[in-house]
Amino acid sequence: MHSLNRGSSFDEFLHEAGIRDEAEALALGRVLDWQRERGTAEGNTNPTRHAADEVSSRAAGGPSAIDPE
Repeated sequence: MHSLNRGSSFDEFLHEAGIRDEAEALALGRVLDWQRERGTAEGNTNPTRHAADEVSSRAAGGPSAIDPE
């Protein structure tokens, strides 16, 4: 059986375009924001936890370091 994939991967494309790190950081930020919103809606988070997540995200270069829109 042969692979259906042809050519380079999407990661390689992003790397060659010089935007892989930016795209990964943006995607990570959006996922973290989505998880935070989901946790808030379900009542699984509080302001203290949110602040701790925000500090961790900044240290990792997460969503606070990037404008998602």
